[in-house]
Amino acid sequence: ETGTVKDVNYYIAEIQKAENRLFSHGFLKGMTTVKEQLYNMRSENPTQDFVGIILDYNSETQQALVEVRNHFKPYATLEAFGPNLRSTSWTITTILNEDNEELDAARHPKQLVYITCPFKLEKYDMLRLVR
Repeated sequence: ETGTVKDVNYYIAEIQKAENRLFSHGFLKGMTTVKEQLYNMRSENPTQDFVGIILDYNSETQQALVEVRNHFKPYATLEAFGPNLRSTSWTITTILNEDNEELDAARHPKQLVYITCPFKLEKYDMLRLVR
């Protein structure tokens, strides 16, 4: 069937990579009871941090324009994913600012930086830092 997910385990694993707190079905199945509450439960163990959103990608230069969301440095391993891209990792070498100057880190939320990526990225693909 089109539009039907047969195995949600892939998606649960993707969410758990960056979860910062446990999640439940919330109100998707109606009113919650005491059994669905997450009081005093802390078991999150994120393995990745959300670090940016792709705003543009140049296939000729392989440079991606990234809107930074969290700190990352050159030689970090990043993972890109999106609606048309399964999670794919690579190691970046340099981070450039808008004036084409090399940075020792991308550290400011909403900062625009350029990184090189060997595969095609699309606008709004997301980046995670692999720890």
